[in-house]
Amino acid sequence: MVFTEYFDWEKICKVSEKAMETYKRIDLDGDLHTKKWTDQPKFDKGRQYGVFHFEHVYTGDMFRKAVESLSSSERTIDNIAKIVRENYCVAWILKDENKLLPQSDRGDTLKDAFDIYSKCNIKLI
Repeated sequence: MVFTEYFDWEKICKVSEKAMETYKRIDLDGDLHTKKWTDQPKFDKGRQYGVFHFEHVYTGDMFRKAVESLSSSERTIDNIAKIVRENYCVAWILKDENKLLPQSDRGDTLKDAFDIYSKCNIKLI
């Protein structure tokens, strides 16, 4: 079982406008929002040589910082699960767009990450 089964996938999975435009050339009626990482080989040449990149908008570093900001008494399963529920977000973007993003520091919050995408002219829908 994968923990993403507990989420509404279409709410947590964003797609850049450019990635959606590119995907529509492959599957005119398809919706990239519905595709998971395991689906990529079905529509892309592969993770290394393909066009699409599956990106964690809310990064592992952001998650770690959020957990570390909790006091030891606040580091409960419920509080950690709340961080994940409120922030988990992934996106399909193009590999070219991924090159525009900073590879490490994207801020502390999901809003910070969205701001970074915007500054890099990556519009997530």
